Amino acid sequence: MSSISAIVLAAAVSIGCQSSTQQSSTGGSAVLASSSSTQAAKTPSATGASLKHPLAPEFAKPGFLTLLEDGRLWIFKDGSKEFAEFQKNGELAKHVVYPGQGPGRMTLKAPDRDTVLAYLCSKPGYIAITENGRTWIFRDGSKEFAEFQKNGELARHVVRPAAGPMRSTLRAPDAETLDSWMYSKPGFVTLLEDGRLWIFKDGSKELADFRKHGELAKHVVRPGAGPNRMTVKAPDASVIDEYMLWQPGFITFMEDGRLWVFRQGAKEYADFQKHGELAKHVVRPAAGPNRVTIKAPDSETVNAYLAVALAN
Repeated sequence: MSSISAIVLAAAVSIGCQSSTQQSSTGGSAVLASSSSTQAAKTPSATGASLKHPLAPEFAKPGFLTLLEDGRLWIFKDGSKEFAEFQKNGELAKHVVYPGQGPGRMTLKAPDRDTVLAYLCSKPGYIAITENGRTWIFRDGSKEFAEFQKNGELARHVVRPAAGPMRSTLRAPDAETLDSWMYSKPGFVTLLEDGRLWIFKDGSKELADFRKHGELAKHVVRPGAGPNRMTVKAPDASVIDEYMLWQPGFITFMEDGRLWVFRQGAKEYADFQKHGELAKHVVRPAAGPNRVTIKAPDSETVNAYLAVALAN
């Protein structure tokens, strides 16, 4: 299990960014998501004791509350009046629905579009501010974000129409910030260098060595194997495989050249962590991306994973 425990990648999808509502420079309100706060969803309303539908903590991100209702995922800002209304009435008179936009292509429901976009744009290491369907992306702790907080705008920035979730517009201080944000995945650190994408496991000694020396004596290169056929570089081939095979809503890891797939929050994954194997599971040789063999608790999990992988 030592090799597996370091590759629990998708579980980190529930570690997102702190969300709040702040007054915007235009007088409206913006949904802000930031990884700088360590506050989790600890309000009394988040206990689930009196909810008509159960909380779904496996899909939650700090600053957001998520609930499952008939296979659909509700998203609320933690402490919002809409969540209190939903808790009281079990429904919202006014809300939005986005089929297939959530983890594992789940349908998302929320009080408004900005809440959904802020949730989808939340990634560790970044600050996302969503207002009127457009999202600003900043590196957490950057001087550009401090300037934005002070002035409400940046004199110099880039805009990418239809580049974000649900074809939303993204804005950032520079193209490098947007590229880095777009390629980041939970459990990984990605760095752009001369048009090539370096991939590291978050917290790995190889990442520390790279940051110290600027290069790795031993690494692998795969031309055209990354997002948008980008050349990718990594300490070893398994890191590239795990990065490329990760999909939202699932826990995935490589073991002896085969890909284990679990739904996020599945009891079978807890069993696997405890025993290192499942007494009952399915194997699909060469069924995955790049003809990788897939192992999973059941065929439904494999089919759901492949549907997401093929769509992405």
